[in-house]
Amino acid sequence: MLTSKDVPFQWTDIEQQAFDKIKSMVCCEVLLSYPDFNKPFHIHTDASHYQLGTVISQDNRPIAFYSHKLQPAQVRYTTTERELLSIVETLKEFRNILLGQRIVVHTDHQNLTHKNFNTERVMRWRLIIEEFGPTMEYIKGPKNIVADTLSRLEMTSDTESLDMADCYGLDSDDLPDNAFPISYTLIDREQKKDKTLLKRAQIGSYSLKKFHGGSATVRLLCFKDKIVIPTSLTK
Repeated sequence: MLTSKDVPFQWTDIEQQAFDKIKSMVCCEVLLSYPDFNKPFHIHTDASHYQLGTVISQDNRPIAFYSHKLQPAQVRYTTTERELLSIVETLKEFRNILLGQRIVVHTDHQNLTHKNFNTERVMRWRLIIEEFGPTMEYIKGPKNIVADTLSRLEMTSDTESLDMADCYGLDSDDLPDNAFPISYTLIDREQKKDKTLLKRAQIGSYSLKKFHGGSATVRLLCFKDKIVIPTSLTK
């Protein structure tokens, strides 16, 4: 044991292999999962004085992470308004997977579990939230770790969603095989490289449709309203 005071500290290939194995296990635990529309979505949200943070999960596995830097005017919102805004922005950003599903919102701001319409702004946001019909549950701050971290994570732009390329610090071309699910941007790039797919796309059954995610909008080739995955990504 390297932590024992009776054992001289040394770092050999054995310790390095153990360390690498631990890192690999931790990475696998936090890889984004695909949504299961037969199960409820759990949304943990939080807001600091300058940023919002959210994690969407199922069975304690993350589906998506989201962080949004507040505009100067939003910084002056009350604590309740900022906490409510974090819920609204998350529902809007992930509307394509959340609308019509069972949703449980976990917030460490207990006032949000009560329907208080104090201002026109809050009332307008409440109407957006009611469209999704979530169940609001209070969670103590120390248990809201991930959302709290994302609300304080320093960002370089006004709005950013964290995708797998960001988490690995790599360009999409260099992503390891276990870094999926993949992004719309990567699908778009690989579709344009697939010559066989482009030839088949000339058939009338194929169409281009817009998809939004990770703060970007792309047009993807679809067949019968389903995204066509190019050969390079079918694995």
